[in-house]
Amino acid sequence: MVHLHKLIKTGDTYVYDKHINIDHSCSCCNPCIDCTKAEAELKAREKRVESLTIIPLTPSEAARFSQTWKDLQGRFVDDPKGAVVQAGELVRELMLKRGYPMGDFERRAADISVDHSAVAANYRAAQAITVRDERGETDTEELRKAWCITAPSLMSCLR
Repeated sequence: MVHLHKLIKTGDTYVYDKHINIDHSCSCCNPCIDCTKAEAELKAREKRVESLTIIPLTPSEAARFSQTWKDLQGRFVDDPKGAVVQAGELVRELMLKRGYPMGDFERRAADISVDHSAVAANYRAAQAITVRDERGETDTEELRKAWCITAPSLMSCLR
C-alpha cells in the first residue's frame, strides 16, 4: 500500500488533489492510471518544487494584490472578458512574485499543485475556459465560472 495523493490525469500529466491509499495489487485503482508512472511524476514534481525558493508576500504586497482583485471584481459586470483576462494575469503575477517559475502552463500548474492542489485544479479549469474564450467559444456564464474559480485560487496564494 502506498500513501499518495488522489491523482487526476489531465493531458499527459497528473494532478493530485488529496491523500488516498493506493494498493498496487487491487483492482479498485483506476485502470487508466499507471501508478508507477504517477508516483515517479509526483516525486519529481515534489523534488523540483523543493528546489524553488517560494517566499511569502509582504503585508503591503498582499494588500496590493487584494486591492487589485477588488478593483477587478468591480469591472466584471461591465467587461467580464477583460476582467477574467486581467484576473489570470494577476494570478500569474502573484505566483511569479512568490517565486514560482512562469514557464509553460502545464509546468506552472504542476508546480503549484505540490503546495496548492485545489488551486492547481481551479487554475487548470479557468485556463481551459480562457482558451475556449480566445476561440470565441464561451458565453458570459462560462466567464462567470472562470471568475468564480479564480477567486479562491488567488486568495489561497495570498497566504
